[in-house]
Amino acid sequence: MGVFSFELPDELEAASIKEFSNSYLSGGPDTMPFYSKSCIHGKNLVVEREEPESALINCPWSVGDFGQFLCTSSTLMLKETPYKLLVELARGKINQLRSYMADWGMGGLKIPEYLQAAARKATLEFGKCFQETQKNQNQLSGPKKLGTCIRSIRHSYARIHVPNFRPSTF
Repeated sequence: MGVFSFELPDELEAASIKEFSNSYLSGGPDTMPFYSKSCIHGKNLVVEREEPESALINCPWSVGDFGQFLCTSSTLMLKETPYKLLVELARGKINQLRSYMADWGMGGLKIPEYLQAAARKATLEFGKCFQETQKNQNQLSGPKKLGTCIRSIRHSYARIHVPNFRPSTF
């Protein structure tokens, strides 16, 4: 059995916690959803599936004035201690942005310098937040930090000038 546990931040709203009960795991080369069960257990989100393998957590979450997102982590390995949910969701968004940009570049799209700079800035901001988290043992200083990361990423996507191009997740 693969059980993933995620520490929820203290200041999270009740509505957000309820949304997390719809979280699920995915994985493989095409990030297919796995049949999984999720529940809130104390201050943790617990998601389990049959296979004891690495996976991504996918969490529906209303983020400030941006609306509801499906926030996805990077690939996570099974471990005994809980992951910090906000850290993993922010890391996943940064990874998604960087992966999209790499794919676009390999597909022949010239990535403008201002977009590359925005992606670097978002990555550096996450790095600073992560260092603060490690130092203070907190959750990215609360949900507002995830909103800041998403704002930087969304701004990066919005600055792409390609006719009829719209990233699928935004």
